[in-house]
Amino acid sequence: MLDEADAHLHDTAARLLAEGMNPLEAEHAAVERFGAADLIAGDELRRSTGLARQVTLTVWALGAIGAIAVGVSGVLAGAMRIVGASQQFLAPGATDNLSATDCLRWLALDPRAGSCAQAAVADWATETVVYRMAIGILGVAAYACLRVARRRSTMRDMLPRIVPDTVALVAFGAGGCWCAAMTVDALAAGAHGAGAWLSAAIVALPIAAAAAVRLSHDLRLTTLG
Repeated sequence: MLDEADAHLHDTAARLLAEGMNPLEAEHAAVERFGAADLIAGDELRRSTGLARQVTLTVWALGAIGAIAVGVSGVLAGAMRIVGASQQFLAPGATDNLSATDCLRWLALDPRAGSCAQAAVADWATETVVYRMAIGILGVAAYACLRVARRRSTMRDMLPRIVPDTVALVAFGAGGCWCAAMTVDALAAGAHGAGAWLSAAIVALPIAAAAAVRLSHDLRLTTLG
């Protein structure tokens, strides 16, 4: 910015000098035409503040959508449990190295469990459903607050759609593929938690596909524009 201002001032002074002004008058006139320093600084500050606001709102929106997606995966995990999925299917984690302290806590939570491992699996399965749904509720609240904030004229703008769509495609695509791979691995190894990974993949991959469609549309509009 400083280099551009310097070049502009020198170019203007040189043009005025060529038109017949003396060097001192040409320099003074160039500065006057360029504008007052406080006005230029104010414009730059407003531009920087506007960009920071756009980034904040975009991150806010993506975070809220991500939290809602986690909540939806919790609902799916709960639905799996209702239709008959076992606790082992929904509970990620190994039961071969459980500490005595943890066992006491788990058995206190579920006195009817036949063993520490069963109590741990029951707790993990519940966490898969309940904690994810709690995150989803927070996501809904965050998204509602975002809608309220964007009604204000000073909090309306976000980054161009191509940016959040690209971030969503990469984040949800990578997360969905990872969860799908972990699902296959858990099923192949006969390990616990395949349902926890599966419920996450079922949510993440469609969101990534939707982001890919939007991004393709964004790129077409950019090319046409």
